Amino acid sequence: MTTSERWWRVQARTAPLRPNWHTESSRDPNFLWADKNENFDPRIAQAVQKTLRDLPNHLVGSYPDLGPVYSRLTDFFSVDNGQALITNGVDEGIRLTFQLAQSTGRSIFMTAPTFAMYSVYAMALGIDAQTFTYERHRSGFALDTDQIMAAIEKLKPSIVFLANPDSPTGSVIPPEVLLKIMDRAGKNGTILFIDEAYYPYSEETLLGEISGQDNLLVARSFDKAFGLAGFRLGALFGNEGLIDSISRRRSMYEIGAVQAFVLERMLKKTSLLSEVAHDIRNAKREFEARICSLGFEVIPTDGNFSLILFGDQRDLVRKKLEKTTLYRDQFGHPSMQDISRISIVSKGAANSIAFQIEEAVSQK
Repeated sequence: MTTSERWWRVQARTAPLRPNWHTESSRDPNFLWADKNENFDPRIAQAVQKTLRDLPNHLVGSYPDLGPVYSRLTDFFSVDNGQALITNGVDEGIRLTFQLAQSTGRSIFMTAPTFAMYSVYAMALGIDAQTFTYERHRSGFALDTDQIMAAIEKLKPSIVFLANPDSPTGSVIPPEVLLKIMDRAGKNGTILFIDEAYYPYSEETLLGEISGQDNLLVARSFDKAFGLAGFRLGALFGNEGLIDSISRRRSMYEIGAVQAFVLERMLKKTSLLSEVAHDIRNAKREFEARICSLGFEVIPTDGNFSLILFGDQRDLVRKKLEKTTLYRDQFGHPSMQDISRISIVSKGAANSIAFQIEEAVSQK
């Protein structure tokens, strides 16, 4: 099988790919944006605006000094110096890790459906990607993790990429199962990459395991719960040897001076960040309770989004929301058929969307 054929095998199972800004129109600012799992809690925006008012003028025109933000980052996550790499979103951390995989000449494992950039990087770097497909149940989506471990033993891939929770499925693999996969991977010279972009909406994590493992990478995002998607910030964590191998492939400067200034300041706001994440989890529970009371099925997820089956009222709901709200109701993978995804971006937005759906149903 050629690289091109392998790519089409992967690409056919994952969607969407990257946006094309030459052809796509911008989102209408008058709409509720519930389509990209962002965080629009007003307290985050206010904190960032205050931070930017304190921005020293020289940082706008200077290359970054990242020492202070690294110091703050390692303290915040309770990791040692050398165990963290700041990235331009989790996206860049994934790319750098794919480049490490490319240098081995071996395959990688990934899930389907999942974040689109995994398949994009497999194509761009000519890496053979073995996909493991989620099975859909009423209780949520699940992977056959025994199959993954058997395949690790047989194929000995360079890296296994698992998003936990994954997106768009919102599914979580329990830590005890991940530890078994990590152990099997370690015995076969395989790195386990855990994408925890949705932490702490889901509080399952393997970050505390990195010091004692030489085959574990954990990725975190500041786009989701931190509400900093406009700054494109992420981080990779692993033992010093792994992070050093990844760092050799990074850009001259991981992020810009303004990004670093904002991140360092926001990492000091521990109580605010915890409060916002807690409130969004509560807003999601309240939103889903209202949706279920209307007779719709909600598939359990651990991200800041709800997966809903509107059934024969899907068009009715779409007709109501299309005037005010951006959300996802089309996916490129068969397991996501007939599912609508609504991001819980703030308590106010969730209440507004729930009210509109209730209104649509009452008027049918």
